[in-house]
Amino acid sequence: MSDPTILVVGADGTIGRALLQRIERIGSAVVATTRRRQAVGRGRYYLDLSTGSRIEGLDRPVAAAHIAAAVARLPACAKDPAGSRAVNVTHTAALVRQLAADGTHVLYLSTDKVFDGSKSIRPADDPWSPATEYGRQKAAAEREILALDRTAVLRLTKVLGTGDPLLAGWRRDLLAGKPIAPFHDMQMAPVPIDLVLETMLRISETRATGIFQLSGSRDVSYAEAARYLAERLGVSLELVRPIATNTAGLALEAPARFTALASERVERAFGIRAPDVLGTIAAASMPVEERSG
Repeated sequence: MSDPTILVVGADGTIGRALLQRIERIGSAVVATTRRRQAVGRGRYYLDLSTGSRIEGLDRPVAAAHIAAAVARLPACAKDPAGSRAVNVTHTAALVRQLAADGTHVLYLSTDKVFDGSKSIRPADDPWSPATEYGRQKAAAEREILALDRTAVLRLTKVLGTGDPLLAGWRRDLLAGKPIAPFHDMQMAPVPIDLVLETMLRISETRATGIFQLSGSRDVSYAEAARYLAERLGVSLELVRPIATNTAGLALEAPARFTALASERVERAFGIRAPDVLGTIAAASMPVEERSG
């Protein structure tokens, strides 16, 4: 009897791609979806959630599915609410309904943006209170998905991998003696991508249902993160020159004061604790070649 097949929806994205690679290394049977026609083949099936919910050519049952596809940039959702809602709500919910009806356990990735950011360490059972178009869409999708059997939601704060473009860029500039301009009024509670993947797989393996949250241990501003990196690198703090988001031309619908989520259920169920945010930031600032070496 062959191993149960796992489906990764959204293998073109950062988390989906990393999850697919992790499952392949483990040796489990896995298939994935892609929006790129040229990538179809060898267990890669075409799915474009902007136009529908049908996975072309997938004719085998899947035991578990991870939904990692979304229009995840807040400005993109605000600029095109109808188009982004088709992806993030209408077609995603239709796909999950079909998978759940077929007996598949579905894990849906969500966000801290289902809340308004008015308080930190937000409990999972707090009412939805989105303040952005993206958050409203993710909250709407959560409502539909959680009403189904065999479904789980994993809300995430900012996910960082090694060689994060922003942090690695800061590191490079600081070491070169160049000033950087982080936002002092934008917060994050980052989690490392490896911990996200571990959590996703544990939820899937145990067929757990309901809401889970994974977050860094606390909120830090981008300016605090930049100062920490400068201190760690032993360079002058005068190179860190914080600015406000509105002076950088960054149009935010509702800048969140806080992003951190309560992660007790993940800790109780799997022993996965909210990571130290400064350690996550330090690791993410390292170039990929240095971390792997």
